Amino acid sequence: MLDGNYNGMTEYLLQKEPQRGAIYHYPPGIWFSDELKRWMVTCPQLIRQAMSDRAFDVPAFDFSPVMRKMGVDLHHVEEIRKWFPMAEEGERHAILREKFARHITQQTACVLKSLEDELDARKLALLKIDREEEFCFYSYFMRPVMLKVIGSLANTRLPEEFAVEMIPQFLDDAISPMRRKTIIELLNNIVSAFPNKWTQEQKYFSCAVIALSANTLPSSISLTIVETLHLQPGRLLSEMDWSADLLRTGLPLIEKIVARDTVLGPFELKKGDRVRLFIEADGLFPDQHPRYSDLFFAVGSHKCVGMNLSRQIWAKFTEFLSAIPRRMVVLDVSERTGDYVFNYPQSIKVRFDV
Repeated sequence: MLDGNYNGMTEYLLQKEPQRGAIYHYPPGIWFSDELKRWMVTCPQLIRQAMSDRAFDVPAFDFSPVMRKMGVDLHHVEEIRKWFPMAEEGERHAILREKFARHITQQTACVLKSLEDELDARKLALLKIDREEEFCFYSYFMRPVMLKVIGSLANTRLPEEFAVEMIPQFLDDAISPMRRKTIIELLNNIVSAFPNKWTQEQKYFSCAVIALSANTLPSSISLTIVETLHLQPGRLLSEMDWSADLLRTGLPLIEKIVARDTVLGPFELKKGDRVRLFIEADGLFPDQHPRYSDLFFAVGSHKCVGMNLSRQIWAKFTEFLSAIPRRMVVLDVSERTGDYVFNYPQSIKVRFDV
């Protein structure tokens, strides 16, 4: 079954396979991919072990050799990367994690107020959409709302023409050099747009905040809304049983590097081996019925520092949707092409039946 090809889909796209729930739960939940040249781990217990064991480190996320060959100026990107807690271990990681935690605490009230204001401002426009009129729920509603949220979190304003959702793809080692170049140019434009009075540290830290939230937060919320609609067809939004926690994650996997020879499940892993952990596996049953899993926010020292804020943002969305007396039908969901890591809904086509 685990032969590197699932109905014609490569292991690079395993997290997008419709039947991945069954694949995730196929024992022993760990195998070596000859295609990706890394270990693939889908067993929740082994994922938790790898996340908590110091025998596993985070990857360097250094793609400078390829980009320098293309003549790309990497100054801004290299400075921004220094602020990624997910790219560090030990003392440096602890310092960055604490800085992010303080920043999120300081910005929480502002973020939630910004979200409430934006939801209130867009409610009437949403209710005015004609019955049976098809529209993209993501581009029309979710993306502009989440741009306000992410901008507020980063203490800045993000123009809609800035495709900030592309930025996290920079961490994907499989994207093309041209897409990586486009992301670098986008980051350069964002840094240049910050107020001149800001220090370099403020600019790069703000960019790091944007990079680490621009995909996972809006996509996790959007996909959870879609999942809820699929699970409870025919109900008004105001009558939905909205879950307290997210049912889907926009980040289905993370990468690790083996720091020293170790054992994971029935296999011996060697120093330098790459490991891919499918953190959505514990939230997806073989029959595809989803549920919340703590792995969505990771465990161990790299547990998501923004978990509590994410839950508060989701609670605001459920409160808003619970006040919409209309029935929404999902017609089609299209994910971003050329993406080998994130589950990002480029388009969510819907209509109102009532």
